[in-house]
Amino acid sequence: MQRHLLRRADRNTAESMPLWLSVLGPSMVAAMFGVSLVPATPTPVTWAATAFGVVLTLLIWYRTRSLGWPILAGVATYGMALVLGNMVFYQ
Repeated sequence: MQRHLLRRADRNTAESMPLWLSVLGPSMVAAMFGVSLVPATPTPVTWAATAFGVVLTLLIWYRTRSLGWPILAGVATYGMALVLGNMVFYQ
């Protein structure tokens, strides 16, 4: 990448990063998001915990427009919903 950027700098072109590199990051995030929506063991409790986590993540993201707090809240909500759901339905 450094050689590529140096070649582009010598030519005085406006675009220094290749197009595929700018598409790679969002594609990987979308793939990870898609995989994380499907629970490893599909039971009603895991589907409900996933739904709660996703909804809270989206709500907090909409309010803060950041990445850290929504992810933290979504993971915590998923974990709490999973533990509470397993306590209620499987004991």
